[in-house]
Amino acid sequence: ASLVVAHLAARRPAAGPPLLVLCRDEARAQQLVEEVAVFWSPPRDADDPLSGPAALLLPEVDASPYSDLAPDRRTSLGRLAALFRLLHGHQGQVVVLSMRSLLRRVVAPDHFDERCELVVEKGTLDRDRFALTLVRAGYQRLPVVEDPGTFTVRGGVVDFFPPVYRYPVRLELDGDTVVSLRLFDPESQRTLRRVDHAYLHPVRETLVTRGAQPRERLLAAADASGHPSSRVRFLLSQIEEGADFFGAEALVPIFHQRMAPLWEYLPAGVGWVV
Repeated sequence: ASLVVAHLAARRPAAGPPLLVLCRDEARAQQLVEEVAVFWSPPRDADDPLSGPAALLLPEVDASPYSDLAPDRRTSLGRLAALFRLLHGHQGQVVVLSMRSLLRRVVAPDHFDERCELVVEKGTLDRDRFALTLVRAGYQRLPVVEDPGTFTVRGGVVDFFPPVYRYPVRLELDGDTVVSLRLFDPESQRTLRRVDHAYLHPVRETLVTRGAQPRERLLAAADASGHPSSRVRFLLSQIEEGADFFGAEALVPIFHQRMAPLWEYLPAGVGWVV
């Protein structure tokens, strides 16, 4: 199957829509991603940090909303990074996913895109507004940036780590002017290379988006199920504060006006291999 996928990918236009490979489960999807890389080595732009792998995995959320388990954070970040790639055309020529990954609804593309931002070297940027943008996209403010989905502000320097990149980004400001953008090693904190632009994208689905009515929907669900009012008040306070609390993933639909099927992220003309 991986050899067939590689042959099909090689025959598709490099700048055209991707080949979507649908697998029976996550284990098979992960295996196929590794196997395709053996047969398929597309040309890559070494200067583009967004250059994707030979085959992009759109991972399956590994916990049901009805279980008492929280989804693995790395999986959630990888899924949101893959959605960003699909939305902005950086997915490469092969995308692999499981049936469960395909069927799980996601944040609507227009609402997702509202939380994305492009930072350009030599452009203008208000530091405090940018920090607020990161918070609204779900990033956690920490003293040092070591993990995806975090950021820090030190004077005119803002470090942030979008999961779509392999390394975090260091943004240096002179007033409101972006002096430089650099990728750096999160362990040594040393600069790796300079870039002329960088994206940020949402790192949580539990962000209240335009048109959502989380209070009304949560109260209605609590009334229907006889949920204790003290617990409901706690949940409402957490949601209104923008907190990332345990169990929030089970409430994802109340954070959005609607949840969209994954295929709304796919471009026209995508090829399918089942």
